[in-house]
Amino acid sequence: IDGIKTMAEKIPGIKNIWLKPVRVQPQEYNANFAIEFVDEAAAKAYADNPVHKDWEAVYLAAREESRSNQVTN
Repeated sequence: IDGIKTMAEKIPGIKNIWLKPVRVQPQEYNANFAIEFVDEAAAKAYADNPVHKDWEAVYLAAREESRSNQVTN
């Protein structure tokens, strides 16, 4: 989860970010993060934001192995 908070600070439309260690199986999955957006448009724009793309380029291996859920309220 390195760099998530820094990345999020640079992207408009992000309202909150949570970083938490978790206990899950398998053991190599040991952290979780959630990003809250101000609205659906901000969430959609995030995926193509250049700052997000730069973060992905560094941490792509982790993303390929991650297990994530997309939730809305």
